[in-house]
Amino acid sequence: MMKIKISLQYYLIVFLIITTACSVTGSDTNSQDTEHPNLALTITAQAFLLEHGSQPSAQPTIQVQDTSLPAFTSTPQPTSAPEFTVTPSVTTVTVTLDTNCRTGPGTQYEQIDALLVGQPAKVVGKNTSTSYWIIEKPNGSGTCWLWGQYATVSGNTSSLTEYAIPATPTTIPTAVAAITELQAINISCSQEENNQIGIHALLLWRNNSNDVSGIRIYNVSQATMLELLLPNTTNFEFFEFTEDGTVIMGVQPFNSNGPIDQFEITVRCP
Repeated sequence: MMKIKISLQYYLIVFLIITTACSVTGSDTNSQDTEHPNLALTITAQAFLLEHGSQPSAQPTIQVQDTSLPAFTSTPQPTSAPEFTVTPSVTTVTVTLDTNCRTGPGTQYEQIDALLVGQPAKVVGKNTSTSYWIIEKPNGSGTCWLWGQYATVSGNTSSLTEYAIPATPTTIPTAVAAITELQAINISCSQEENNQIGIHALLLWRNNSNDVSGIRIYNVSQATMLELLLPNTTNFEFFEFTEDGTVIMGVQPFNSNGPIDQFEITVRCP
């Protein structure tokens, strides 16, 4: 408390001295009239504040706004989907000519089924050396061997199982061939337009089976069916075009189970 009184006395003395000085100076010189009359009070107040340890107010905190450009994350661009070549998972076969299906590769094996034109079948194996396909039987369970001469296979054949040739049957089937003695007579040829050769002939054969529904006649060279005959027919006259004077003809008896067999003959110009 004593210290505060002494300080006040000190500042009063300073105030009186400054006031007196200002009055004297004002009477001598007019140039100082423009001084602010409260200057002494301002100085005294500042000194008072310094004496009592008053601190100036804290400077305001300035928040600096970050004006930098925002960072962008690149959006992944879609990539085109890879292209795949689709390979059929099941290998199938069709024929351009009705074909017998046997227990092995050749006529010495028993015929157990047949694949008709327009009828697909699943291929389960192959025998490359004989050009036979092993297929699921078109008209029953199990498998059979199909000659590849008139076959068109669709799908992946490289992964098919290679079948071994079955043992040749030790006994010949007792069934008599439906047709025997197939021959061509009265063969004649003629030169036609576009360097084509016309072959005219008469086919003859013998029927040996009563279980025949009909007989199909084929131009095997062109894989086309020419005629559908009655079951008791034993001849067929034809005229076909060829480039080399040779044509292969086929005679195929059939019944309700499909083709019984197919018999072929090569006819040449004399």
